[in-house]
Amino acid sequence: MPDTNGFVTFDGPAGTLPPGSQVLVVNTGTGEVASFTADNDGAVSGTVWPQWELAGGSRAHVRRSGG
Repeated sequence: MPDTNGFVTFDGPAGTLPPGSQVLVVNTGTGEVASFTADNDGAVSGTVWPQWELAGGSRAHVRRSGG
């Protein structure tokens, strides 16, 4: 859910993903893609900027490290 400035932040604690996994956030309305990489402890977090117009449709895709 966007904050008051329109930013969307996600946060996964340590152990959420295998280290090095990539999280891709895709705005299906504009085609923009943001990529985030899990830390060595498996934690992952990121912020998507307001110009993404999330109401237009966004989805997240997780690609696990090593496959």
